[in-house]
Amino acid sequence: MDVSEGIQKRKYLETVLVLAADLISIILSYLIALRLRYGLIGSFYRNEIYVLVGVVSILIYIFLYFLTEQKKEILLRGYADEILSVTRQNAVLLVAIAVFVFLFRLSEYFSRLVYGYFIGGNLIISYLLRLVVKQILRAYTRSGQNKVKTMIIADGAKLSEILAQFESDTLRDYQVVAVGQIEESSIPALTNESGILLINGREDIIRMAKVIALDEVFLWPGSYDKKMTATLVGEFSEMGITCHHILDLVSPIDGIKSIEVFGDYTALSYRFYQSSVRDLFAKRLMDLAGGLVGILITLCLLPFIALAIKSESKGPIFFRQLRIGKNGRRFYLYKFRSMYLDAEQRKKDLMAQNEMSGYMFKMKDDPRITKVGKFLRNTSLDELPQFFNILKGDMSLVGTRPPTVDEFEKYQLHHRKRMAIKPGLTGMWQVSGRSDITDFEEVVALDTKYIEEWSIGLDVKILFQTVAVVFRRRGSR
Repeated sequence: MDVSEGIQKRKYLETVLVLAADLISIILSYLIALRLRYGLIGSFYRNEIYVLVGVVSILIYIFLYFLTEQKKEILLRGYADEILSVTRQNAVLLVAIAVFVFLFRLSEYFSRLVYGYFIGGNLIISYLLRLVVKQILRAYTRSGQNKVKTMIIADGAKLSEILAQFESDTLRDYQVVAVGQIEESSIPALTNESGILLINGREDIIRMAKVIALDEVFLWPGSYDKKMTATLVGEFSEMGITCHHILDLVSPIDGIKSIEVFGDYTALSYRFYQSSVRDLFAKRLMDLAGGLVGILITLCLLPFIALAIKSESKGPIFFRQLRIGKNGRRFYLYKFRSMYLDAEQRKKDLMAQNEMSGYMFKMKDDPRITKVGKFLRNTSLDELPQFFNILKGDMSLVGTRPPTVDEFEKYQLHHRKRMAIKPGLTGMWQVSGRSDITDFEEVVALDTKYIEEWSIGLDVKILFQTVAVVFRRRGSR
């Protein structure tokens, strides 16, 4: 059964943190046990028996970890349950090590005191580290940035009941940002005071879904007819928003379909795309590595770029603009300033010369760009500060172009699909000759193609192509 991307990330993080904490505990406990038994542990490395048992203990634990899967849902376990979990783990580990030592006839070379010190120490250290992991995961799940932003559509009789489910611990990964009813009637008073948006009427639901930060929709059709439900699911699918429908729906809607469980409800879910959590973590690690390298390059070039910008025009070195990120999230994008200070005001007067068909602005020999700015743009140096956005997690190395707020608010339904992933410093349309593209629909098509075909290998390919494009100074206008 497939689960939401946000939940997959949390579960993967939970698995990694618990595994790492337990392995650290085993290593520390084993070294402490040897220190207590033999004093200085420098000589321990020369005793191949203790090295062998130590390595085998780690391998046994990793095998048992993935075999039993006892570490999942750690946040749902209380303190007493955690003690029982750690105790069971140590008991199984002790028996497994004892069997290994017995089978390979190592007992006469292995101190029983080391056994005792090791298990006793591991009980204490493992439990304390588990508590630390709990706090990290609680902080992670409390963060609004990590929650799955959800809209609930239901009739009045079911709305409060469903909201109560989403406020429970079992659905802690979700944050209800909006509730709506198809029929324009009053929505029952909510006990939740978290600023949930109340929407009446189908047209307003779709209009708001298009502009607010929204990852998924939970649809309880109630008395709505199947045609209305199919239309709604189709519209959300067109926007690239995951829609969970609790009843069977026979409809030729494109997308990845899966059955999922939400509290007491079973839903048929429609997704625009599905990615492996391991691939997503690999992408984030690549972003962090690339972001750090990019920031080092930015800091090295900063004095020279700052001096050049200041020597030609008054104003700040950096340009900050509100942009739209993944699924409608707002963030501030940073660049080196390449235009005069009145650029935004002058843009209105230049709209008649816009060479781009659609919701983007592009103009050859834009008079708002300074001479230094033209050089920065031709070499793509103006985009170096975006590595800070990448480290923050607002952007990725490779993704789609982040639109401005006014562009985003004009989007049609299918345009929003390109916002289903994080925006990128570069992307498929940027390496496809962006100066030659004059139709926004072509940009949308390339972004959609990238999302549907995404892989780590594709990201690496686009990054290499980007380097080639920058050095050839092609498509940088």
